Amino acid sequence: MLLSSWNFPEKSLSKSNQDEPLYLVSSLLKNAINGSLEAETAGMDIGLTCVFDFSEFYLPDGVFARLLSLCAQYSGQLGALARAPHLVGDQAIVYFGLSVFALEQTKDKISIRVERDSDKPASTLKTLLSMFQGA
Repeated sequence: MLLSSWNFPEKSLSKSNQDEPLYLVSSLLKNAINGSLEAETAGMDIGLTCVFDFSEFYLPDGVFARLLSLCAQYSGQLGALARAPHLVGDQAIVYFGLSVFALEQTKDKISIRVERDSDKPASTLKTLLSMFQGA
């Protein structure tokens, strides 16, 4: 089972558990749904977009979950600019500092859509592409 560090505060934890390390197990999100995240993703003003299309090949199971884990871990290492991603099943909204993007898996396609007014969108997309190559 794949897990990554979750370096974001969790308000739901009791004060005695606040200092314990937290982890994201992205494969457990697989069947979750959230209407508000779908609406937030649909309402984004999309700029740069990248689609990995595996419809003529085979998208290995777990690649999207691995990409989510890498994104959450990277996002959590940004110090004061760190902001917890919104993760549900096959969708996510992730923050790399001042850059915001949506990830989505639909059948054999993984889409990365960077919000139009994000800071350094090309740099964000380059980071995501390198993560995808390592996933």
